[in-house]
Amino acid sequence: MRKAELAADQAGSSRDSGLVQGNLSQNEIQKLVRTVNAAGLGEILVGKRTRRPVDRFTIEAPRSRAEVNVADGGGERLAEIPWTRYQLCRRNPAELRPLHYVLFNLPGKARSIKQNLRRFNGFLFAADSQEFILKRAKLLMSSVLPSATLRDICSILALRRGGTKEQLVQRILRFLTEPRDSGKRPPVANRRR
Repeated sequence: MRKAELAADQAGSSRDSGLVQGNLSQNEIQKLVRTVNAAGLGEILVGKRTRRPVDRFTIEAPRSRAEVNVADGGGERLAEIPWTRYQLCRRNPAELRPLHYVLFNLPGKARSIKQNLRRFNGFLFAADSQEFILKRAKLLMSSVLPSATLRDICSILALRRGGTKEQLVQRILRFLTEPRDSGKRPPVANRRR
């Protein structure tokens, strides 16, 4: 015989019929539990099961990125320089992301890159300051800005594209401390007759 049958035999046949029908008193249930525990069958849980609380899936809100602070420098806005304005309109945001990184130390969001670049009008520090030296060192050590990318930035800003990486960084930063129009004009579209 199985252990469950032994426990049922010990409890008595009258209790068996009451268990099946579901009309046992509290004392009879406790005696039945004691006999089942004594027989080594384990615990019998009486009553409704306890419900565990539902763990809801929550999505944490993404951390907001630092907003770009376009401070007032001493030069012209990049949108006021014809060649630079032409280049900013012509290129897509992915091509302008390295320039945005140079100016604001952030890669920038695609929808705001052009707007931030147009509003920029120079760094707040001078070309001989400690901040200039730190920015220059950071750009030289950056693996995000290889020489080809720096030459591309020079073409956007109408600067000479030749030289070593150090010369390119120096040229770009000197221009960006106080942006001025170099006189280079964008191409004029030919009208068809």
